[in-house]
Amino acid sequence: MNRAELHLHTKLSDSVSVIGADEIIANAEQFGISALAFTSLNSVQDFYEIAKHTNETDIKIIYGAEVVCQKGKITLLAKNDDGIKALYRVISSTENGVIDLSVLKENKDNLLVGSAGNEGELFHTVNTAGAERLEDLAGFYDYFEIYPSNDEKDRITNKKIYALGEELGVPVVAVSNAHYLYKNDAVCRDVARALRGLPEEGKDTLFLRTTEELISEFSYLGKNAAEDVAVKYPNFIADLTEKTMPIKEGSFFLKSENDYNDVEKLCYGKAVEIYGNPLPEIVKIRLKTELDLILKNDFASLYLLACKMANNAKESFHLFSVRGAAGSAFVAFLLGISGINPLSPHYYCTECSYFEKTEAAQNGPDLPNKSCPVCGASLKGDGYKIPFESFVGISGDKRPDFEINVAPNARLFVIEYMKKLFGKNRIAFGGTVSTFWESRIKKLLEEYEEVTGRAFTAEQKEYITTKLCKVKSGEGVHPGRIMVIPKDMEFEDFTPLKKNGESINATHFDFLPLQKNILKLSILETGALGLLEALQKKTGINPSQIDINAQVVLEFVKKGDTLCIPEFDYDFINNLILETQPKNIGELIKLCGFAHGLNVWTDNGEYLIDKGVPLARIPALREDIMNDLLSFGASKEDAFRVMEVAQKGLLAKGRLNKEETEHIKKLCRPLGSWYFDFLCKVRYIFPKAHAVFYVANSVRIAYFKKNYPKEFYSAYLECFFEDKKNLAEDELRKYKEINRRLQEL
Repeated sequence: MNRAELHLHTKLSDSVSVIGADEIIANAEQFGISALAFTSLNSVQDFYEIAKHTNETDIKIIYGAEVVCQKGKITLLAKNDDGIKALYRVISSTENGVIDLSVLKENKDNLLVGSAGNEGELFHTVNTAGAERLEDLAGFYDYFEIYPSNDEKDRITNKKIYALGEELGVPVVAVSNAHYLYKNDAVCRDVARALRGLPEEGKDTLFLRTTEELISEFSYLGKNAAEDVAVKYPNFIADLTEKTMPIKEGSFFLKSENDYNDVEKLCYGKAVEIYGNPLPEIVKIRLKTELDLILKNDFASLYLLACKMANNAKESFHLFSVRGAAGSAFVAFLLGISGINPLSPHYYCTECSYFEKTEAAQNGPDLPNKSCPVCGASLKGDGYKIPFESFVGISGDKRPDFEINVAPNARLFVIEYMKKLFGKNRIAFGGTVSTFWESRIKKLLEEYEEVTGRAFTAEQKEYITTKLCKVKSGEGVHPGRIMVIPKDMEFEDFTPLKKNGESINATHFDFLPLQKNILKLSILETGALGLLEALQKKTGINPSQIDINAQVVLEFVKKGDTLCIPEFDYDFINNLILETQPKNIGELIKLCGFAHGLNVWTDNGEYLIDKGVPLARIPALREDIMNDLLSFGASKEDAFRVMEVAQKGLLAKGRLNKEETEHIKKLCRPLGSWYFDFLCKVRYIFPKAHAVFYVANSVRIAYFKKNYPKEFYSAYLECFFEDKKNLAEDELRKYKEINRRLQEL
């Protein structure tokens, strides 16, 4: 006989479980289970994992949760798709671990409510309440649950619940209340509880029963009754539910009919303002290419939103920028989202619109001074030669991800602006869910053995580690990830919410899978921008107007004084500078790539420098690879793929087949025999736009240090040493040195 299991906890339950969703779905048939309800305590965070299997199994999957109300977080099962949203609303009402019962009553129509066995109110009152009270209480439930127990008192109570169900016509279902699959796995849960800082329960009754075991477990009710509670009634309840999908499929991003037209108009307006009309050919081609891809993939709303946020910040005298690969987008530059111009190096004249593409340097700020041949004015140099593909992929269909950087004191300002722009109910912080991973478990197991005096064999440790992998270790809120939903939807169309003590709620689901469905904005605090804002207030100088010049940084490096200059205020990069002797901004940007990459400098680039390979030739940044290959005739597709391979370290990790490895080796041959060997060692390589962002800020900060030292050190103390208590030894040393210099000034 097949049955429905209506109460089971997975690894993401707050009531610690070691059952993986994929594990139980794969093994359900061997337990005689044809329908399976997932009812983790206080959590539906396993729904993303479960949903992957919905269309891949013959097992009927029922989505639910065990929740706590004031008298005992009951079992809720979603009857249908509307029931999923109802379930999410109930979980959203949770405060201090308890749901709002009025919200449940408002959303009860599409839910089935179970009594949660010996954890529920019914179990605790059936022995003491009168018939009228019991009838009133029982009317709240769609079914009664009874849990397996070896305790005679519990069994007597279960008999009373069964009798009450028979009297009132309420189905009584026997459930495993499973927290591990097999009886011997009890020790795994004990260890998991200990790792979560909870006491061991020492129970071995929370395993998943086969149909026969469950019937046998409740034989004290009588043979027919045992079969009814184990098979008949659970199947009856399961049949009341429809096949549901708890995760919305597709993308639900902010859209407006005129977004693309607005982006196009703003971009062409700014391009003409900088380069004149008609636009130079390379400007026109790059802009059209990017706009066409934005239109094709319906990304205009994302650019327009980032543009609005940038403008609002600037109007309020806050510094705003984006980091990461967004600086690869010329459209982002024209909209004022990014301060990085990704075009190839070029000169342009602000007086007569003269334009000249040049190869006199690899980066615009390093171009030599030159006068306009038409009007004689000083030409501006710009352009970092960053391909758009590194932001949106080779096909241009990768959704733009804007990592917005603000000063620490501006983050709440940006969030307040978003509340006004969208409405408080349409934005939420991204939730996070953390789990135990293999290396962490092995270390904790050693500590567990030491504390408890228990000893496991190597084989037992391996088994326990497997069971504990991906068990929930905690959850939190990412203060820099903001999720935004369309105006005609509610968050419960996607996820429950949780209260977190801030002005907006957070998502119950981890933001990482959620970002596939709804818009995620990253609002990240950057100390460098905070320092620049403070310096702007003290000096009246707008940092964005400061020319990017390598010499101001190199001057401090040569003196051995990079104190308080971000990116350069530590030994590793100073040693890099001494070893490579960079001459310009482009080479400082490469050093930033060396510092942030894995196996790009260490055991790799450092050897090439020793062998005489010029710094300018070494691909320290991922776009260097694509540009190098393109310059020697590789197709755009091949050049992009090699860049991607290096970024992910696929050659170093041995993840490519022989055929592709040989193809890459052939593509690299024109660049020198060392080039392919270099790529084979790289495990991660940094994006150029990100490096440009870091170096540009460092140069501007160094400018203030050189020209306004008193204001500089004063601002640094205000920004980074506001709390002077409990400073680490190196921080205390820096604090004293800054104060010493201030006194000398």
